[in-house]
Amino acid sequence: YRRSLPPPPVEPALLESLRAQAHHITPDTQRLAPRASAAPLLKSIESPLNLNTATFEELVRLPGVGEVLARRIIEYRTQRGKFRHVEELERVKGLGKSKVLALKAYVVVP
Repeated sequence: YRRSLPPPPVEPALLESLRAQAHHITPDTQRLAPRASAAPLLKSIESPLNLNTATFEELVRLPGVGEVLARRIIEYRTQRGKFRHVEELERVKGLGKSKVLALKAYVVVP
């Protein structure tokens, strides 16, 4: 028989956002409220962030990037110099290929 693994951890901010959206589902409509309810999940990213100049406050607004990852990104940039390409984020502890792929829509390296 196959052992079942526990579900992967979910970021608290994402969980709260999903719970808030669930309140907008009714038996009649079975759909989510308008897109405005998803705005906190995206944390109001207006344009792609330059990885080489982004501040801590800007980095924590990225989906999936909390305070710890923001600090690690800044530490990596401080120790190794400017990023040459977005994929270099994979070298930051805690950022794998899938998370970097998801972040590509929000960050740039000019």
